[in-house]
Amino acid sequence: MLLSHVLVIDATDRLGWLAGRVLADLGADVIKLESPGTDRSRADWRAFNVNKRMLELDLQSSTERARLEDLLRAADICLLTPSVSSAHRDATGRGDLVDVSAQASVVTALSHAPAFVDLLGLEPTRAGAFMTGRSIKGARYRVFWPCRDGYINFIFYGGVAGRRTNEQLVAWMRERGAELGALAAIDWKVWDPTKADQSEVDAIEAPVANFFARLSKREFLTEGHRREMLGYPVSTVADIASDPQLAARGFFQAVADAAERFCGSFAVIDGARPPLRHAPGAPFAAAKSAQAEPAMAEPPRRAGSRP
Repeated sequence: MLLSHVLVIDATDRLGWLAGRVLADLGADVIKLESPGTDRSRADWRAFNVNKRMLELDLQSSTERARLEDLLRAADICLLTPSVSSAHRDATGRGDLVDVSAQASVVTALSHAPAFVDLLGLEPTRAGAFMTGRSIKGARYRVFWPCRDGYINFIFYGGVAGRRTNEQLVAWMRERGAELGALAAIDWKVWDPTKADQSEVDAIEAPVANFFARLSKREFLTEGHRREMLGYPVSTVADIASDPQLAARGFFQAVADAAERFCGSFAVIDGARPPLRHAPGAPFAAAKSAQAEPAMAEPPRRAGSRP
């Protein structure tokens, strides 16, 4: 495994759980620190903390703090979130602090929103089932459409890709005998979504809404794929859990001592998805010293690692 010789101490709250899970899935030995009495039955805790070993510590106790010091001396990485103290590093000066902004980490996932702030001084808000910012006339376009058994994601695009999708949608509707309304007169080779006002958008979306309402998600996926259209069905948790493509890839995995299935590793390494090694809350075993006080077992260190 890629990180099989790396020891990680995960002292995060929910904001940082995923970071430890990713490292564990890549083979690191991740020890999740928790306070006594933490609720570890919640689905989110179990999903993000599977594949880690857990150590329960009461840091009000000097003995427990000494145990933590022993473990930190052996660790390669310690993950912290703002609500968790970094007193160990502050007191000892050991280790390199890498301060990562959670906000900066998701900027690339915000699409064009940061540009609105930088260029126009506007802070765009969520638009629910619609998308804003695509029309110079302020029109909003529907993105999520009700269908017979849930929702479909579809939006009118321009350009070459949008032209093919729009033409194929109209052809599909015509074959089904659906009412086309304003769609019938549009030349998709020259249609420009950036120049449409709200009345024009509403006119072309109305017949599509009626058409999609009669389709199932599976019908849209199958026929849309055949026609090479942009768009997809919106999956529920049940859809994802029973997805045949994920099943074929062995994505969901069982782990010993856990009743539920879990998302497997995000990575496929050397053609195989690494198996999950630890159930959520699997205990980190502490070795007993020859003295009365128990001491933390120090995992083997890789050559060249930082003391």
